[in-house]
Amino acid sequence: MRNIKILTMNELKEAIEDMKVLWLPIFFAFIGLTQPLVTKYMDVLLANFTSGDEIIFNPNSPDPRGAEVLSGTLSSQFDQLGLIILVISIMGVILIEKKNGYMNFIFTRPVKPMEYITAKFTGQTILIFFSISLGYSTSYLYTGILFEFVGIQPFLFSLLNYLAWIAFIVSLVILFNVLMNKAFLVALFTIFIAFLLRMGIHYAGTLKWLFPSISALNSVEVLTAGTYSIAGFIITLGWTAGLLFISNRQLLKRR
Repeated sequence: MRNIKILTMNELKEAIEDMKVLWLPIFFAFIGLTQPLVTKYMDVLLANFTSGDEIIFNPNSPDPRGAEVLSGTLSSQFDQLGLIILVISIMGVILIEKKNGYMNFIFTRPVKPMEYITAKFTGQTILIFFSISLGYSTSYLYTGILFEFVGIQPFLFSLLNYLAWIAFIVSLVILFNVLMNKAFLVALFTIFIAFLLRMGIHYAGTLKWLFPSISALNSVEVLTAGTYSIAGFIITLGWTAGLLFISNRQLLKRR
């Protein structure tokens, strides 16, 4: 545990030095704010940035429910642009240390590969979880101000399920860092697989429970349909643990 703690603190120290601890939370707060603002003022934006001749607005159309706006933050903002930026920000989490020799130096010390992998995962998820929580809370607040407040229970449940999905993404990035030698390939494969899993689950029927993206689906469904399921959360965490275990085994073979 001491080695994990020291290595995790090093990860956080690097995030501070790279200003990532500043720009990543600001980025997610911004895109979290974007969804309720754009949804509320879409007619104004279209009227100002288009000719408006071919666009017909219905002044009597009801505002969307707060839950619909908040679910859009996850599916339209965080799971698209947010996911891409997140993956790019950590795509070299191990590769950089492979190339500069720091990883080999670490393993001259009494550090086990699993401790190294765990510290990488922990250090990255601490900052990422904070950033996403801040962004989602920002969206929650402005959704409540502009539309209606969503209950705190579905809000927290959707957040926890979405964080489980993000933990899987981080573990996938770590695995590809162990297996590959090019950071852009790590980002490309991770983003491709993430989008494939998110789209494919809608056509999987009962097989959706085998998908690691089930918790991401649950994070939206709890808002739109009011359905709660802890099973998806556990399944996604199981996939995450499995990828970290594989990363450990591969690092043992390759170091």
